[in-house]
Amino acid sequence: MNELDYDTYKIKLKPEYNTHDWINNHFNQDFTKIINAYSSVAAPEDSTYNNFFLPKTWVVGEKDSFEQKAQLLDGIFNGIVIVSMCLCFFSLSSSMSANIFD
Repeated sequence: MNELDYDTYKIKLKPEYNTHDWINNHFNQDFTKIINAYSSVAAPEDSTYNNFFLPKTWVVGEKDSFEQKAQLLDGIFNGIVIVSMCLCFFSLSSSMSANIFD
């Protein structure tokens, strides 16, 4: 098991190409053509391996989860900002009233 090589390649696509339809219709076909074209160049022992690729797209799989987490963090941050602004206003008003009474 220690002698097996595992390779992972990550390809970042432009947003207009990062759709499930484009990846299934164009990218998978083109990538398969490239792999098949270069399989003749590979060593004969490499042809015994089960080489496959698993395309994943961020837009289809993880965008909704990411946006929900971002909205949660935005809500927490907005709450912290409101509390901080209230404390700052209290500090300002108390020091102002202390200066006025002096």
